[in-house]
Amino acid sequence: APTARQFVDFVARKLETEPDEVVCYSGKTLREVFETAGIDKDALTIDAFNVLADYSVYQRFDNFNAKYSPFRMADLRRIFLKTSNAMGGRYFAELMKLVLSRHEESKGHKSGAEMRLSIYGMERHEWNDLAEWMLKDWGGDFPGPVLSE
Repeated sequence: APTARQFVDFVARKLETEPDEVVCYSGKTLREVFETAGIDKDALTIDAFNVLADYSVYQRFDNFNAKYSPFRMADLRRIFLKTSNAMGGRYFAELMKLVLSRHEESKGHKSGAEMRLSIYGMERHEWNDLAEWMLKDWGGDFPGPVLSE
């Protein structure tokens, strides 16, 4: 998982470089999501995001979901931390690729990381959707699939 600093920096960078990217099924752009919430880029701090884990999330999935909704906004969680959303999970893929590449660089060798993604088991296609997301070539600044070599 990304550190709180990595996550905040990633969101701030996306808000600066891709403000007009459509990020919601309703057609809202990233800028519009933040404007609707009354949040500007200067408010993007670790404390304001409030995504640091603490004891309250231990064995409480409801608290975990609330804690990992930046600014307590489900829209931001859906945009940045989900594999299935209006963007096909692109921001989450980019964030994971960034985290994994930094992890490998810091260790000086190829290393493994355990990614924990929710499969709710409500629909048969969930596993296939996740597999497609993992193997998709994302192009741009983050070419190739989420999985490293």
